[in-house]
Amino acid sequence: MTAETDAAAPASLAPTARITPTPTPTPGLTSALDEDDLLIVAEPDDAVASFVAEYLDEVGRRAVVLDPFHAAQLFTVAVSGRSALVTPRVPMLLRVPPPPVVGAGARPDAQFQYQECVALLWAAAALTDLPVVNRPSVVAFGSAVSGSAALTDMAAGQPVSSIEVFSSTYPDPARQTDEAWWVQDAVTRETARWPQPPAAGGPFRARWSAADPVFEVVVVLAGSAWRCTTAEIDDLDLPGRSLAVVERLGLTLAALIWRVGDDGGSAHLVDVDPFPGLDIVRMTWLGLGPHLLTVLFPGSEA
Repeated sequence: MTAETDAAAPASLAPTARITPTPTPTPGLTSALDEDDLLIVAEPDDAVASFVAEYLDEVGRRAVVLDPFHAAQLFTVAVSGRSALVTPRVPMLLRVPPPPVVGAGARPDAQFQYQECVALLWAAAALTDLPVVNRPSVVAFGSAVSGSAALTDMAAGQPVSSIEVFSSTYPDPARQTDEAWWVQDAVTRETARWPQPPAAGGPFRARWSAADPVFEVVVVLAGSAWRCTTAEIDDLDLPGRSLAVVERLGLTLAALIWRVGDDGGSAHLVDVDPFPGLDIVRMTWLGLGPHLLTVLFPGSEA
């Protein structure tokens, strides 16, 4: 990719910047994308990306799934003063999780190239005037959701109910309580109750929670929310609370996991996932699917 700047721009305005990716063959793309299409940025094995692409095909629209490397090469971003032009003009659905924890054997050049692609995608998705599901902010590519549940709780305006420990080795609890010590592998997100460790080898994140938790999942998309069960807990208003959390975190789409108290009279936010899996998406697709079309293609019948 190349970058050009206009050195003659007035000092009061930012110089013109033009970022153009180095063209290489793009898999699965036979013609240029436009605003009637959808670009899904995800890894090739992302089941949700494939599911959404098939759904769009059924309603007569084209969706192309590209990984961050190939997606970045589609875009040109031109900035002049306070205006920006992103081409091609295409709606986007971003399913780009944070890069994995860098291991000792990671290739520096590969990491650098990936981050360069993410940077270009960040600019294109943030500056385009077309709809973007989970549009990046000026603060972060992945919104205010953090790898730390405590930091996410604070950003979401939720109470922080437990200490949180990060460790390169399997962390034993410092004390015994009537709650359980849950340990999560920070790379795979697999979670297990102490003393049974997750299958992967860390690094780890751990905190206290209920020994036998009961969960409700709420999926939120652009001002609408759907619960995944029909449990009689309407008094908790989890859809409304989920909408408020997602707005504070700067997300368009997310699945929120709430731990419901034993008596059904309380609920505590456990996790916010901007990239819900296919099982969760399918549970709410009856409302989620048509609403996704409305969000991506406003003013259109399909």
